[in-house]
Amino acid sequence: MSWLNKLINFEIDGFDRLIRYKGKAEKVIIPDGVEKIGEYVFEDTDVEEVVIPDSVKEIEPYAFRGCKSLKKLRFGNGLINIREYAFWGCKSLKNIFIPDSVQYIGECAFEDCIKATVVLPKRLKGILWACFIGKNAFLGCKEVITVESVWKYQRRLSDNEIDDDEEDIARDNKISEYKERRSTSKKEKKNRPSVPNPFRRMKWKGKYVFISYSSKNKDEAENTISLLKKEGIETWYSDADIPPGADYPVEITDAIINSSCFLILLSEKSQNSRHVLSELRTAFDENKPIIPMQIDNCNIKSNFNYYLGNQQIVKAKSIDKRDKSFKKVVETIKNCFENKEESD
Repeated sequence: MSWLNKLINFEIDGFDRLIRYKGKAEKVIIPDGVEKIGEYVFEDTDVEEVVIPDSVKEIEPYAFRGCKSLKKLRFGNGLINIREYAFWGCKSLKNIFIPDSVQYIGECAFEDCIKATVVLPKRLKGILWACFIGKNAFLGCKEVITVESVWKYQRRLSDNEIDDDEEDIARDNKISEYKERRSTSKKEKKNRPSVPNPFRRMKWKGKYVFISYSSKNKDEAENTISLLKKEGIETWYSDADIPPGADYPVEITDAIINSSCFLILLSEKSQNSRHVLSELRTAFDENKPIIPMQIDNCNIKSNFNYYLGNQQIVKAKSIDKRDKSFKKVVETIKNCFENKEESD
């Protein structure tokens, strides 16, 4: 891209943020050096192809919303954040390759991209620690698949020099092959004889409470779990119930979905843990009964307060079966078990 073309078509502020596109080209190559693509920059334009360089770290909300002619999208390998509604309603967009570098995909970011097959790095599967994926991020997309490395996957597609139309065909064929292999693998796995895992305590058929806590509050958590067990309450917590070599985020997510209720040990330390926040967010999204038990004199932070809403926070003076507050927690959990039994 010539310096003159960049000057005429792109308005970039002093913070390397693209704030306006004045061109009318069908193929747009974002200038190298741009770090952010601003809100509404390409909204409802007729652009058909966009190439984003490695320098871009963030795509802001609504940046490409409603670009109904957009068919091809090439992300750079430096992208970190894809904000809310960034590509909402791009109905012609086909294959979307999310780079391995991405850490945040906002709510409804790719919603209603009805023709799109989204290819995600495998590490992003489920509810994540490495990346936050917002609600309805891929709602209405044709399919979402995962691969070990998107970058390597793309490299395999571009080993041969082919023109743009041929590349689209190659990508479609590769994705089809991948789907077929994955389907075959699932069938083979289904037909294998099941081998019991001695490390895993199977509680999925019964009732249990998911315990969410910071590893820095391990002593308080273990004391809580011990007292709950004495009350006949089954618990699920990561230190005991995730088998060696398992996919940590997937195990956590499944455990929350199948739980009767969600007990969070609120403290200054737990509110500084992104894992605890991710677990709370999942419980909130799954409409699980949330029981907040405060174990120190911390102030409740706004991001936690959002998910706790109007929940009454039980302030446990001490984790002791004789403590009135702790008795209230036990009673609430048992009520949740009864409600689950009735609903089942």
